[in-house]
Amino acid sequence: MYVFLALILPIALAVIEICFVAVVQHIDFAKSPGPLLALKSIKYGIVGVALSLVVTIAWMLGYEFLTGYNACNTPLGWILFYGPISFALGQIVALVRWWKNIL
Repeated sequence: MYVFLALILPIALAVIEICFVAVVQHIDFAKSPGPLLALKSIKYGIVGVALSLVVTIAWMLGYEFLTGYNACNTPLGWILFYGPISFALGQIVALVRWWKNIL
C-alpha cells in the first residue's frame, strides 16, 4: 500500500500543479507562466532524487562498514519508495518557489 502511494505521489503532485496553473491563469496573473513551473518541477525533482540517492548510498556504506552485514535490499527500497518521494518533495519545493514568484 505504501509503495503504491509513494509511486503515485509524483503523478498526483503533477496534477495539483496543473490545477495551480489553471487557477493562476483564471485569475490573470501574468508574472509566471505554467511552463516555468513544469521546468522548475522537473529540475527540483531531479535534485531531490540525486540528493536522496547520495544519502542512501552513504547510509548503505556506513551500515555495511559498521555492522559487517550487506544492505542488499536498500537499492530496491530507494527505487520503490525513497526515490519517488524525493521527486515529489522536489516538486513541492518548485511549486512553493513558483507561487512566491507570482505573488
